[in-house]
Amino acid sequence: NALLSLCSQMHKRPGLLAGHPWFFQYWTRDEAISAKGLFLAEKKKLAKEILLNALMHIDSDGRIPNRIPEADIGCADGVGWTFFRLKELFEDNAFSPKEITIVQERLSLSLERIEQKLMDDGLVQNARLETWMDTDWSGDDRAGKRIEIQTLTLEMYRFLFLLTGSQNAQKKASELKKKIREVFWNDVYLKDGSDDDTVRPNLFFSYYTSPDLLTKKEWESCFDIALKRLWLDWGGLSTIDKNNPLYCNRH
Repeated sequence: NALLSLCSQMHKRPGLLAGHPWFFQYWTRDEAISAKGLFLAEKKKLAKEILLNALMHIDSDGRIPNRIPEADIGCADGVGWTFFRLKELFEDNAFSPKEITIVQERLSLSLERIEQKLMDDGLVQNARLETWMDTDWSGDDRAGKRIEIQTLTLEMYRFLFLLTGSQNAQKKASELKKKIREVFWNDVYLKDGSDDDTVRPNLFFSYYTSPDLLTKKEWESCFDIALKRLWLDWGGLSTIDKNNPLYCNRH
């Protein structure tokens, strides 16, 4: 009921509102992540329509706008989440041959533009406030190369290989996985950014999308560190290490 109460018909297409009463727009990442709920609620047709519609809005940098109506801030992760959910639908045989062709073409276009506009030394970079952590506090705005953006891009390459059998896509996926490990894994946990060893909960997204990035033992080390530094007494995770000077115990 909570999920279906957010279903809406605006801007000439169905969608999911990000949340009453403050976020009464279609937000790309929120719709894509929440599409899983639609799968489980046996609303796969609606989920597919929402996700396929998002593919028609790929920008010149290969990404999908932050929301409808559009906002000034870009969205670093929305395109990755959209294709991650489309991959799940594809594996569930939810697409027609025509739809598969559309997904394949848009995925190829997106990756091509990301490589041209956002790749730097083998990793995807984003500007300030473009991740889901879009709050600026004491200059901490997550600009740079962030862990969950890399693993979402990794899954995009893997999806392209699944769709096409492209050896080039498989090679790029392998290279990106290797690069992520080299840059983000510090032998104890996954850093939040290529040049930022802050412990944040974004490493859990990387496990969710790319569990083979680390070994089971490495993930256990990662989770032990993260839960120790992020778990709150009332239950749940803080968005930054509780020992970090930027941590606020009250908001």
